[in-house]
Amino acid sequence: MPLDEFLGQLGEKAGDVVEGAQGALENVDLGGIVEGAQGALENVDLGGIVEGAKDALGGVAENVDLGSIAEKAGDVVGGAQDGLGGILEGIFGGDKE
Repeated sequence: MPLDEFLGQLGEKAGDVVEGAQGALENVDLGGIVEGAQGALENVDLGGIVEGAKDALGGVAENVDLGSIAEKAGDVVGGAQDGLGGILEGIFGGDKE
């Protein structure tokens, strides 16, 4: 089969596919899909979701000892300051003879 004939048949088939797709899309009820989606969203209890999230976060926060965390962080910072002070004293301080 010559190339021109092959490309011509290929173009016809592609045209048939496009026409078929357009015909199928004409039968899709987009309004019904949108209305259905809106109806589904109306049944979602956003308030309940928010309240559930707050309850879950409250439960987590109640189980975290923030005072203990702050105390440990203070210990780490204090230790770092003491260590740095010791290093600086070793470099610049002390008896020099």
